[in-house]
Amino acid sequence: MARKQFSFGSIISGTLKASDLIPEFCAEWGRRFHPKKRISNWLEDLSQCVKAVDVIIDDEAVTEAFYNSEYALSSFESLKDALDADLPPFVYFGTHPGDGSDFGYWFDQDSFETSVHDGETIKVENLPDSPGAFHKEYPDAYQVAVISDHGNIEMYGIVRHGKGFRFVNYYGIV
Repeated sequence: MARKQFSFGSIISGTLKASDLIPEFCAEWGRRFHPKKRISNWLEDLSQCVKAVDVIIDDEAVTEAFYNSEYALSSFESLKDALDADLPPFVYFGTHPGDGSDFGYWFDQDSFETSVHDGETIKVENLPDSPGAFHKEYPDAYQVAVISDHGNIEMYGIVRHGKGFRFVNYYGIV
């Protein structure tokens, strides 16, 4: 599946109604993933149902009944899981830690700190010049977090490149 860049922050907030969330999650999936690729048949079916409900049905009770159906609610959970998949380290799709009705892409500070504590992520002030030398010094590290004096973070992965290693920029947080 072709992955498009996500943007940190909210995609929808102030609601927990399935009738608000499902269409927005479907739209986000369409923005983030190549529209010709299918995540699965259920999402295609769900997208068609959402379009039909939003366009054809003009009865609020019927619309709410659809969005509160077991099919729509289980599809909502699957769609939320699909948007949370295939993200870089320490990023998740879900609710904001301080607001359960704010859905978007967020930095997972707890898993980041655990990874630093476990030696899988190394905090530095400047990206090292030699990925190979860095890997020799920190053989268990998978990520490098370049943290500025202002607290900005640039997250890099350490990946094999031929017989050596290179740094791959995952994202930056200002």
